[in-house]
Amino acid sequence: MSAEAVVDERPEDAAPEEGDLLRYDFKSPLKAGLPRQGEVLELMGEFAAEFEAWLGSRFRESVRVSINGIELAPFRIVRERLPKPCYTYLYTVNEAADRVALLTLSPDFFFSGIERLMGGGGTPALIQRAASELEIRAMGLVITRLLADFTRTWREHVPLSFGPLAFESAPELMSIATREDRYFGVQLTVRGEAWEGQADVWLPTQAMDEYLAASPDEVVQPRVDPAIQQDHDNVRRTLMGAHVEVSARLPAFGVSLGTLARLTEGMVLPTRLSTDAPIELWIGGQRRFLGSPGRSGKSLAVRVTGPAPAGGGGKNPQT
Repeated sequence: MSAEAVVDERPEDAAPEEGDLLRYDFKSPLKAGLPRQGEVLELMGEFAAEFEAWLGSRFRESVRVSINGIELAPFRIVRERLPKPCYTYLYTVNEAADRVALLTLSPDFFFSGIERLMGGGGTPALIQRAASELEIRAMGLVITRLLADFTRTWREHVPLSFGPLAFESAPELMSIATREDRYFGVQLTVRGEAWEGQADVWLPTQAMDEYLAASPDEVVQPRVDPAIQQDHDNVRRTLMGAHVEVSARLPAFGVSLGTLARLTEGMVLPTRLSTDAPIELWIGGQRRFLGSPGRSGKSLAVRVTGPAPAGGGGKNPQT
């Protein structure tokens, strides 16, 4: 895997060029967008690796997915960059109708993907035409997996969910956001054996405000999906209620082979241990604590006096 960040090295007071992505605005509620780029790039590298593995298995050929850009840009710039016709899937984010994500595939990726999903191969011809309903649904499988990997990568930092909204081929007809609404974008380059294309993920920054607003030195507490947290709680309760084998025994002592040969029922076997020798408490086959014998009600009990010393008897002896 490879990942190269897009970094603008112009002076801070340089005016942005037409069509260029906006520089960070300190008056914006996004306290730290681009300064977190290194951390985001690492996360997106993990996302690209997962998507690459799945894509190669479905296309039945060697596929390489790399990150070639991470940006913050207004919607007007995002829309201007879309090809005509475009191949863009629209999804609502976190069930909010006013937060719409764009997933755009280049013509090369879109039609090369169609050919390989249908069992074809070879060098695809350059096609730029409107997509059919069947083609849209076929590549929708790829988009669904891409979003699943994207969501899984972000789940400990930003909880995300996506709902299918529409497919759009005419950028000028998109009215999903105002011109200056900020979008967080990740550009993927996808290379097959005889083709190369691009996939862009554009997410409204409102869905990532808490993460982007944190300073680069601030630790952002992981966010866990409630369903995942419930699963963790259920597993924890199950483990806490599980029964583990525990045994209390005398420390190991030596007996001559001759004594063992004469050992019969009713004989007293001397241990040569002191009468105040500690009892060893074994848990799950491991010697963990020392204790002294006692009684709790009408049952035998062991008072724990301390941890077992390291070394010597770390494994449960055979009986």
